[in-house]
Amino acid sequence: MSDIPLKKDCFVTSMTVMGLKKLGMESLEWEPLVLRDAFQAAYGIEKLPQRSFDKLNCGYTLVGTNAFVSTIEGFLAGVAVMNNQLFGEEEVPYCTLEMCAWGVWEYMNLMGEIEDGKPSEEFNSDIIAYIQAVARTNGVSTLPSWLKFAEMDTEALPDLSDDITVFEMYQARQADYVQSMNALVIAKQEALKAELLSLEKDGIIG
Repeated sequence: MSDIPLKKDCFVTSMTVMGLKKLGMESLEWEPLVLRDAFQAAYGIEKLPQRSFDKLNCGYTLVGTNAFVSTIEGFLAGVAVMNNQLFGEEEVPYCTLEMCAWGVWEYMNLMGEIEDGKPSEEFNSDIIAYIQAVARTNGVSTLPSWLKFAEMDTEALPDLSDDITVFEMYQARQADYVQSMNALVIAKQEALKAELLSLEKDGIIG
């Protein structure tokens, strides 16, 4: 039995694929506690950690509903869980731009793997406004390719054309920030790839 569900930093994708592999697509219709109990029984787990249960439930919500792209609450909750955060039921988590970047990438990757097709990129206007707001908080206007749907109009950007030195500094900051964000996502992609390979070697998926 794989110990991935017991790991604090396991991925939403791994939990979701494990659930659907053993329990079938019909399990997308189950209540969360029924899903948890069935997952525990299928993998011989006495008690699934709360963080892992949140990830399993999050993945099923991503695949079985459109809450992640249609509501700001669903988006923030999903992003927080995909970034290994815990929060109360009544709490709306704050998600940084880096967290949003990873959450959107993992969502798109998961939907492509599960449904063998392209994910919906029709994100709700409140979600787009949120991503733009956290980007502005960090002085960022250039976003990674998978967040292009939230990129701000040029009219909303500062006009620095009169000062070439400031403009060049601004452009350099953009490039550095995007490079840093890309590096973070790439590191997580590699960790997710390794986790899925581990599940494949154990004969759980594949």
